[in-house]
Amino acid sequence: MKEKRLLILGGYGNTGRPLAELLLGESDAKLVIAGRDIRKAQTLAADLNRKYSAERVKGLCVDAADRCFRNRQGLTASFPSSLPFSPL
Repeated sequence: MKEKRLLILGGYGNTGRPLAELLLGESDAKLVIAGRDIRKAQTLAADLNRKYSAERVKGLCVDAADRCFRNRQGLTASFPSSLPFSPL
C-alpha cells in the first residue's frame, strides 16, 4: 500500500489541530503541520507524536503568502519522490 502523507497548512490553529488529531486517530497517514511559526508547528508535532506514540508528524515553517517560497526544500524533502507532489 502506498504511503499517505498530508500537508496541513495552518496546522497548529483552531481548525488544523483538531483535523490533525482526527487524521492521526482514524488513519495511518503521516502529517506535515505547517505555518508561519516554526516553533508552534514543531511543538504541536512533538505533542502529537507523543500522544499517538509514533513519529508520524513533522512541523515546518511555510508561509502561503511568500511568493518566493523560501522553504521549498524543507517542504519537498518532507514528501518522498514516489508521492505525487509538486509545489507551485
